[in-house]
Amino acid sequence: MRKSLGSKRNEMDETDIAMVTRAFGDFTAIEARELDKPAEQKSNRGRQSANPKAEVVKTFASKIFNTYEFGYRRITIERPLRESYQFSDERIEELRFATGALNAAMKSMYTEFGDALTAPEEIRKHLKIHFPDFKEKQIKDLLEPKTCKTKESCYQKQATANLIGIAQHNDMNAFENASKSLVKSRRYLRHQEKKQLKDAVSWRNPAAEKSSKNHKTKANPLYGLFEVNGDIIEYQADSELRDNENVALDPSKTVNDINEAYSAKKYCARSRCVD
Repeated sequence: MRKSLGSKRNEMDETDIAMVTRAFGDFTAIEARELDKPAEQKSNRGRQSANPKAEVVKTFASKIFNTYEFGYRRITIERPLRESYQFSDERIEELRFATGALNAAMKSMYTEFGDALTAPEEIRKHLKIHFPDFKEKQIKDLLEPKTCKTKESCYQKQATANLIGIAQHNDMNAFENASKSLVKSRRYLRHQEKKQLKDAVSWRNPAAEKSSKNHKTKANPLYGLFEVNGDIIEYQADSELRDNENVALDPSKTVNDINEAYSAKKYCARSRCVD
């Protein structure tokens, strides 16, 4: 076309349409053949190239494919989670506040009114002004006494730092062991509280050790079970580093065979340099 129509640069006339329709209707494979088409009209505007491109001969061909040739299976590629933790005052302070969408609003509410919810109407007015996008349900959640973490609760959890220390640790597996001892020694540290504590004091760190859990079974690298220093471990996946790869279908193999062959090829290719 002399002028592109959007992203379309070529035009099919009635003869072209009939030829394509006939090949499709007859369901026939046609070898590429040259078409009797006039050469494209070249623009003489602007600076002309010293080595102009050769004229591309227009051809027509029809190919037939099996349906599985367009299919693939998507395999999820995981990478180990690496986290550090530290029981610093700044991180422990986060235990006062809810996570997610309520976090900023609760911090603002705490700064303005403190722990006590003695003026719910004033708090509601404050939230309406500073957080106009908040829904009524979110405001009700913030005004619920159980939603707000009091200083007493915060300090109770902060006392766990005395048992672990305030230094930075780059092995989250040690945190899990320390948490188990804390749960046994301090009954108030329930499962949900332990999760809140972990979220508050930990963060992703590419230089940290890989988080893992032990298994009492045989090593099977294709299924995520690795032998490390005599232990069989499974690495915890980092959802932020998750990726996908597409593997072509093969009707002569089962799904498991396709997946295992692909994984074995990848694993063997990187087994000497896998981190």
